[in-house]
Amino acid sequence: MKTEIMSFNGMNSVGLYGLAADKYVLVGQEVREETTKELEKIFSMPVYRITIAGTSLIGVFLNYANGKLLVPSIAFESELKKLDKLGIDFEVIDTKYTCLGNNMLFGEKEGIVNPNYSESFTRKLGEKLGIKLHRMKISGIESVGSICVVGSGKGVVSNDISEEEFEEMQKILGVELTPGTINMGSEYIKSGLLVNKNGLIIGKGSGGPEIANADQAFRN
Repeated sequence: MKTEIMSFNGMNSVGLYGLAADKYVLVGQEVREETTKELEKIFSMPVYRITIAGTSLIGVFLNYANGKLLVPSIAFESELKKLDKLGIDFEVIDTKYTCLGNNMLFGEKEGIVNPNYSESFTRKLGEKLGIKLHRMKISGIESVGSICVVGSGKGVVSNDISEEEFEEMQKILGVELTPGTINMGSEYIKSGLLVNKNGLIIGKGSGGPEIANADQAFRN
């Protein structure tokens, strides 16, 4: 796995502007084309620049589970057509909680979602994805996807969560988690990491111990 310390146009919140899937990486249209070429070398796969709902906050609005890209219903028709043209398998998710990246967290067979999603919505989504989903807060935070990043059977989660929550998350997600922070003390891990089986991008605002912690977590 290749690890790089980066910012996108001077922004250290790299995880908010990208999504790394199994066979492709998506980044916001604001990310420079020369940066996408660097990312292609790091992740060893195609990198596409897109928008969702007219914004570059790809990591906030999109999520990925079991080979399928999850797209909020606020995405423009032109944006859906572009995903089609790229050959990306996607599912449009109709919900008022449109920040799917921040509100959902997936392991291979189970996942955790914002408890504000209804039981009916959660059950139907789980059936559609073939994943058992749990509605819960983590450390009092409803946007469960914002404080943890999972990839290739490993993950980094906010070190503010309790030991009981840590153990429960590992059990549900079926991954080995490492507690930590990103971008100089932020508990919102997702904002500063972008990872898949081939590469890891860490926000440039992160301190040495945070960088070493994330790098080691995904290499173990």
